[in-house]
Amino acid sequence: MVHRQPRLHGTIQTIREVAAQKGYTFRSILVVNPDPSTLQSKVQQLSDRVKYDKTGYTDIDAASSVLNLEEISNYEKHREVWRRIQKEVVAPGTTHTNDVAVVIEDDAIFIPEFIKNFEAFLDNPRIANWDAYLLSVATSAGADGRLVPVADAMQIIPSKCAYALRPTGAVLQILLDETETIRFSMRVQLSYIFQKRRSDLRAVISSRQCIMEGSKVGIYPSTMHPTNILIFNQEYMELFRMLQSSTHTEVTAITASSLYNRVKHIQSPDLLHVYGVVMFKCGKIKEAAEHLLTAIEWTQQQHGFLSPQSELLNNLINMHEHMQWDLPQYLSTPSKYDHTLSQSVA
Repeated sequence: MVHRQPRLHGTIQTIREVAAQKGYTFRSILVVNPDPSTLQSKVQQLSDRVKYDKTGYTDIDAASSVLNLEEISNYEKHREVWRRIQKEVVAPGTTHTNDVAVVIEDDAIFIPEFIKNFEAFLDNPRIANWDAYLLSVATSAGADGRLVPVADAMQIIPSKCAYALRPTGAVLQILLDETETIRFSMRVQLSYIFQKRRSDLRAVISSRQCIMEGSKVGIYPSTMHPTNILIFNQEYMELFRMLQSSTHTEVTAITASSLYNRVKHIQSPDLLHVYGVVMFKCGKIKEAAEHLLTAIEWTQQQHGFLSPQSELLNNLINMHEHMQWDLPQYLSTPSKYDHTLSQSVA
């Protein structure tokens, strides 16, 4: 979180200023626990709550994976936010019908055009028409700001770094009840809830995205996922599609270099990683390995997540296997220590 604090403070300040302009009283609730180290002592309790059961939703079930402590920490922080809203906002009885609870993660970022959308959202939140409103995702189906049920627009939401909740009503308790059992990461879990409870939890989306997820455009590396696909970064997705191609030529390498050069200034380890793997596919093995080594260094410098399951680490290990083209030569060459060893044995 330290690496993200300057921009996070800017995001919070923007929300504060826009809220004041629109006549809202701003109040912030900061949640930083439970962190992974805290959860380490509660592994057995967490294990009792984890059930990787099938839900019947094909895309959602396909997104299931064994969660690490960082992912569970994120999951539990969202639950703690909902509890705090219940306790500190709803319970005192001061909630008004037009109150809005905006939940953001520490990689939430504003850009100028999104600030205008956020201003329009607070100007007329239409809170009577929804229980949860996704702010970091948009859909073309919601033209002119029309509200569209999330369950109609998509099965899995691509981002949950910013969303609004209606403090009144049952939404907070529904979310807490539905997340007591841990099945997925929080993003996929919310997707499941929005499908399963669509009749009594009105989750909506529009064409007007308000906030950008920094770790999905390359501004930050992920702090919890072993693989981080930059779904909101055009250059990354073009490189990713090139990676999936069955043909990799010199032209591919030139095109990939041109794409990466457009965005290399942001020093994203995820961008450099996918670029390096494309270079590897094009036969530029040494160059590719150097790129991945730099990506690892950047991930460490930017406090990103690395583990034995990290795709970045495993790809570099696999590349080094291909780099040992001179190994047969050295194995067939007598060691300079053979003579010394013979004399010692004699």
